[in-house]
Amino acid sequence: MLAPYTSPFPRALVPVGGGHAVIDVVLRQLRSRGFVQVTLVVGHLGALVEAYCGDGSQWGLHIDYVAEDGSLGPVGPVASHLGELADHFLVIDGDALSDIDFGSFLDDHVRSGAAVSLVTTTRSVALDVGVVDLGEDGATITAFRDRPVQHLTVSTGTYAMSGDAVRRVRPAGPLRFEELVRELVRRGERARAVPFRGLWLDMGDPDDQRRASEEWEHLAGRLLPRLDAEPWPG
Repeated sequence: MLAPYTSPFPRALVPVGGGHAVIDVVLRQLRSRGFVQVTLVVGHLGALVEAYCGDGSQWGLHIDYVAEDGSLGPVGPVASHLGELADHFLVIDGDALSDIDFGSFLDDHVRSGAAVSLVTTTRSVALDVGVVDLGEDGATITAFRDRPVQHLTVSTGTYAMSGDAVRRVRPAGPLRFEELVRELVRRGERARAVPFRGLWLDMGDPDDQRRASEEWEHLAGRLLPRLDAEPWPG
């Protein structure tokens, strides 16, 4: 269960097996794809993340930190540091595990010319209620489904962004990434979904956390790359 780790640990530091934390896996993957510069946005218990990750040298990375004070929401730290970022960059949730190829995803985004690209996956959600379908009169029952399963397209929390596009939507107040995408669409910018059919585990979900722990020996081969990649030229 995730519950024992949520109070004393940020989710990025939840152990997943073999002495690895979630953020360790993500940083290893980024380095293996040639990334060398990572900025971690830290909030509550961020000092623990800084103590664990340090300057990033153990992964062959350069890591710096930005504190999220909540006044501008999750987008705020990105918008306020655009001058320090590349023209195109990744924003990744640090509390999920996946075998997304981050390097190929960013390259594909740049070629697309989109303002933002978002990796999506599918989730099947079983409703714990009986669902009643009604006719046009609002009273005639046309179907009655017991605990139906919905198949949804969901965000993995992995974004590739154009700095120029984000700059045009500088937040005046708290702004979440889904709100940023909606605002870009409203302004006529291109926001694209990139369907992903590989492994994605949301470590905020007890079932996903349990799977990562119980199946670690099998999953480690997909999630843990070697750290001998050549530096990414970007």
